[in-house]
Amino acid sequence: MPVKVACDVLSEKTIPVEADLHLQDAFSRAEHSGVTHVVVFNNEEFCGLLRRQDLFAEPAHQRFSRLVADYNVPPIDANLPIEDVCVEFSRSGGEPLPVFETGDRFLGVVTPESLCDGLLAGNQQLLAQLNVLRGAEETNMAARVTAEREANQRREELVHVSRLNTLGDL
Repeated sequence: MPVKVACDVLSEKTIPVEADLHLQDAFSRAEHSGVTHVVVFNNEEFCGLLRRQDLFAEPAHQRFSRLVADYNVPPIDANLPIEDVCVEFSRSGGEPLPVFETGDRFLGVVTPESLCDGLLAGNQQLLAQLNVLRGAEETNMAARVTAEREANQRREELVHVSRLNTLGDL
């Protein structure tokens, strides 16, 4: 299915943490799980997000709440058209975008990587569909050529038989 809206390209490389946790509490999860971002919540309310590498640049005893205190990337709606998601990335300076469903329910994060992966997957699906259509068109074309050749051959046979009949009548 082609990518159409923000919720189609959510990153799967995030982990949630509570704001009152210390960074050291999430180091091993973040380091070994392939995550690119940590989503910070305070009692299930979205507070902000951090890049994984930011965790290792801060003192281990630091709390997540302190690191996201100045977080100011505006959220986007889950149904925002993909073209507008690209515009929002530009406005955010390439920062990952938190995605919310109507009613302020946090759904996930669109990262530059997840956006590119989603667009690429959508384009690959479109190419596959195009190839199927192209194959069907080529099959139809081959069938038409074969039918046309058979019709021409029958015409030639009829012309030949007609000539023989004409010669036989003379």
